[in-house]
Amino acid sequence: MNRRFAWPVLVFLVLIPVAIRIAMFRGMIRPLLVASESMAPTLWGPSATLRCSGCGIDLRVVVRGDKPPRHVTCFQCGTRQRIETVQVDRGDRVVIDTATYWFQNPKRFDWVAFTDDDGSLSVKRMLGLPGESIELAHGDLFASGQPIRRSLTQALATSIPVDDDRFRKQDVSRWRCDDDDWTKLEDRFRCEASSSDTHSPLVYHHVQVYQNNRPERVMDDYPGNQQVSRQMVPVDDLIVQMVCSAAEGAELTISLWVREQVLSVLLQRTANGWATSNASKTKPKTWRSRSDGTDLLTAAHIDGQLWLAINGQSHVVDPIVSDSKPPVDAKQPIAITCRSAEHPVTIRNLRVDRDLHWWHPDAIDRWSAATALPERGYFVVGDNVPVSIDSRTEPLPISRDQIIGRVIPYR
Repeated sequence: MNRRFAWPVLVFLVLIPVAIRIAMFRGMIRPLLVASESMAPTLWGPSATLRCSGCGIDLRVVVRGDKPPRHVTCFQCGTRQRIETVQVDRGDRVVIDTATYWFQNPKRFDWVAFTDDDGSLSVKRMLGLPGESIELAHGDLFASGQPIRRSLTQALATSIPVDDDRFRKQDVSRWRCDDDDWTKLEDRFRCEASSSDTHSPLVYHHVQVYQNNRPERVMDDYPGNQQVSRQMVPVDDLIVQMVCSAAEGAELTISLWVREQVLSVLLQRTANGWATSNASKTKPKTWRSRSDGTDLLTAAHIDGQLWLAINGQSHVVDPIVSDSKPPVDAKQPIAITCRSAEHPVTIRNLRVDRDLHWWHPDAIDRWSAATALPERGYFVVGDNVPVSIDSRTEPLPISRDQIIGRVIPYR
């Protein structure tokens, strides 16, 4: 390092921990150990992690009263195993930045710490702001009649796992094809259907692992809530991720079943990367491919929008809309169709997640707050929607005076 810059850098590195200590001493930063399950799986309270004996995936479950559940059912493969001994994690560690809201008001989707009426401390996600009328409908959030839309990055941060094809039990995959267009390999799928062939899709078949793998819609299952018995509701907003290797000339169509419609996006592999082919007159979007030709693809329906991301670069795309059902429907909600040109296309690390689904604890799919939020009132909800006690059930929202600060995770 240049000596000219060495001393300023050294002083800066020394001052950072000193500034943090001063901030903690003055109460501007307060450490906190998450003690409840209301924000899981974004923030965990007391919990335990174990490895499934059937497929090998790691399962993290809520622990109530320092006693983990006696049995755990794997959301991935359905294996039910007894817990003999397990180490209990006391909870995630966060800090409360009390200075954040000195000169600005809380923002939507912030994690906020506030005091309850009994003086206890709670952490929730900010959803509604002063003056807004809040409605939860079909899992989405509406404020004063307008849909509140998040980015794909925000949705991925709170998504719930549904299926991870890397963890197959006895090499059984939920992804299937009716003919020989796709070949299932040990850790991937390969497509060799030429552009002139009649092509069949690779289809995701969802099952209810808690009911002997019965075909079922994707539900708002929280794998961590093993000690909670409740009525689950269907979820339409899904996220599919994959690693795709394809040569120039290949085509890939990803289709999602969303509320009685099929939304598809067509991707074409060019010399430089991927390009969309849309049904509308909007300009097709392009994504540059990695040098090795292996790309991370993500397609998702979030808050009424179809998102596509390639290698971390995401855009809202105009879907090709169809009301035809086969082969995609409510219980087979995702399909991938391929035309491989001269070289085969391979897909691996297939993963399906669901979006965070906002609804009333009584499983009411469409619910509105009785009145608009007051001038200093805020609407807060826990990410663990089924068990969180928050503004959906309390008669009054939290007030600005109750909010201590913004919550920031550091582990």
